[in-house]
Amino acid sequence: MRELLLEIKKRVDERKVIADELDKQEVETFQMRYSKIIEKGIASNPSSVLHDRPKKRGRKKQSEKSFGSVKGERAGNISLYV
Repeated sequence: MRELLLEIKKRVDERKVIADELDKQEVETFQMRYSKIIEKGIASNPSSVLHDRPKKRGRKKQSEKSFGSVKGERAGNISLYV
């Protein structure tokens, strides 16, 4: 990967003197090589791709059971005063 990126940078620097951009064929070639490197990396580390959801951060929410009876008492008291 590093070598490819350095090669691309070198080619872009050389090309700046002549034109503003690389030829489409050169770009496609670099993209294909880059894709192959990425595919090879994914194949060698499949577990990192399998985790679709990020882990949740922070504290877990308190369950309804832990303070449910308090809610019921408050709801009953409110209805008595209304």
